Amino acid sequence: MSAESLAASTGLTAESCDWATHEIAVAIGVLPESHERQQPAAFASAQPMTDPLGIGAHDPSAASPSDATVVAPVPQLTVQPAAPPPPPPPPPLSIKAAGSRKSARIWVAAALAVVVAAAVVAVVLASRSTPRVKRHHVVATPLVHIYGVTSGPNAIALTGAHAWVSQTSPDTVAEFNLADGTQVVSDSAGLHAPWDIAAGGGYVWVANETNPGSVTKLNAMTGKVVQVLGSSNGIENPTAVAILGSTVWVTNLGASVNGSFTGFGSVTELDATTGAELKTIAGTEGGITYPVSIAVSGPYVWILDGGYVGGLGGVTRIDTRNGSSWTKTGGVYGFERPASIAVSGPYVWVLNNPYRGGLSVTEMNASDGSFVRTLSGPQYDFGRFAGGFGYRPEGIAAAGNRVWVANPLGGSGHGSLTEINAQTGALVRVLSGSPYRFYLPTAVAGAGSQVWVASFGPRNKPGWLTVVTSFK
Repeated sequence: MSAESLAASTGLTAESCDWATHEIAVAIGVLPESHERQQPAAFASAQPMTDPLGIGAHDPSAASPSDATVVAPVPQLTVQPAAPPPPPPPPPLSIKAAGSRKSARIWVAAALAVVVAAAVVAVVLASRSTPRVKRHHVVATPLVHIYGVTSGPNAIALTGAHAWVSQTSPDTVAEFNLADGTQVVSDSAGLHAPWDIAAGGGYVWVANETNPGSVTKLNAMTGKVVQVLGSSNGIENPTAVAILGSTVWVTNLGASVNGSFTGFGSVTELDATTGAELKTIAGTEGGITYPVSIAVSGPYVWILDGGYVGGLGGVTRIDTRNGSSWTKTGGVYGFERPASIAVSGPYVWVLNNPYRGGLSVTEMNASDGSFVRTLSGPQYDFGRFAGGFGYRPEGIAAAGNRVWVANPLGGSGHGSLTEINAQTGALVRVLSGSPYRFYLPTAVAGAGSQVWVASFGPRNKPGWLTVVTSFK
């Protein structure tokens, strides 16, 4: 222990502590006695000093150069007849004479040790009496904004500085500023039950689900309709739309007679500039049967199959560079009437929406489609099937390192939004109630630090948009 540390613990001066440690070193033989140092004034009161063992007072200045031997007196014992002989007297006790310098050093060391021990005990007791402060990791509270719309919002597309929202009853498409939620433009021309929506490359594309269905193309600068694409362009009961470079991909349920589909669905690729059909990929029993949602990532197009006529559903990945594809399905993936798909980085997420039981999310590797995990349980508050919203192409979204799931019947029954860590699948939190005001949230979209949620709203009343900002 340094003299400074000893001084801080005992309250003595650093000079006194330095002298004391030197004396202890000489007393125990670490340093020779020739290493003498001047005793500080702080210890002047210790002369003459009292022998702590009761041998007697002594003056170090009168120390004899030679050691003396003191023999302890032998007590007188009375021997009883027939008793064993008394024990021998104790041996003479050899100690340093009073006034020995080494003896004085020993007493100083002993006294100093007592002071140091008392200081250490005081420090320990003080530290124990100080309450420990528990630290809790707090997730930042998000900023929330509510923006009204004129009807029930179905889907959201975020691009650049704007958000595009499709709405039904009445059928409209509205543009909002991401910064403050102000509405820029709204139009209803060429729309027939607008469902999914995508924006990019200067255009906005809307899938209209009314049989036989169509796809409406709007100018992103003016919001005005450019063209409406139908069966002549390979469109037949479209469910979802996505933009990949200079092409647009549309999923179709196929022909329908009296509300029943006559065959498998298909996927149509369009030229983004002209709207011309480039190709249509027909569905097969082992591939695309009932496509309900679509996502794009790099050169790949991901098609989500809802599982028509009792099928479990699955995921098909199309490589746009060479047209090759593979399909993943089966019980290992936990697919059960999948409704929405999202892709971000190395993972793919699928929202399962069964008629019975709770909703769940299946996670896959984007590289080969291998199964990662299934997320389910009450802690996620995914809710249950909501009639009229069985297939919603934007029920799940990926934003940065987060995955978001819109739950129409989560929370207290009016809806909730579940936030998931995209790297681990761990639950981050569930947002519901005030101030989010979710009411049948059917679609979610994320970009940057914003997440937009479309609440369809109460019966016969317009819905609204909830924007969550700075959520990480």
